[in-house]
Amino acid sequence: MMILKLKKTLTTCLTNKKYPDMKTKREPQINKVILWIALILVLTVSSCARPHNRQDNTHEPPEKFEPIPVERPNGFYALTRYSPASDYVDIELEAEPAITPKDIKEIRKTTSYFGTWPEIEIQLTEEGAKKFYLLTRANIGRPIAIVVENHIVAMPMVMAAIVQGRVSIAGGFPENEIDRIIEILKEEQ
Repeated sequence: MMILKLKKTLTTCLTNKKYPDMKTKREPQINKVILWIALILVLTVSSCARPHNRQDNTHEPPEKFEPIPVERPNGFYALTRYSPASDYVDIELEAEPAITPKDIKEIRKTTSYFGTWPEIEIQLTEEGAKKFYLLTRANIGRPIAIVVENHIVAMPMVMAAIVQGRVSIAGGFPENEIDRIIEILKEEQ
């Protein structure tokens, strides 16, 4: 409903005011603007949603993800089998990683957006960013698996295709574990 009102307002502002019913060359641009605004609204709402109801304004780190043993090389994987209700018990990874440590341009420890807990920040190479875009585009609404030393260390849910090639991994890791993961991935760059 809100998007329809937005379209009408934008159309009125951007079309010829003398002939409001006349279609203009700007209509495809209006539709693009509306899609971008809708995407921003969806991402904002989904990023604000929390799996728990908190009464105060404090921000807690994400729950610690318990590593899952797998026989796979380090990298980012699409899942070939996954059931949201399975609690990570019935999952299966693709045979090869979509992103390998060689696709990483830079990796470092940083702090969360709120500045309260450590995270891993990865900048991918240009080729890695293209591969990551394809991986995330194909897996919207599904998790991807991040494997380090034969363990899935994180399974973030893909909310949208990621085009910039910048990845932040917040798995509730202690700092020493983040340092170890970074060291392992840097060795394979």
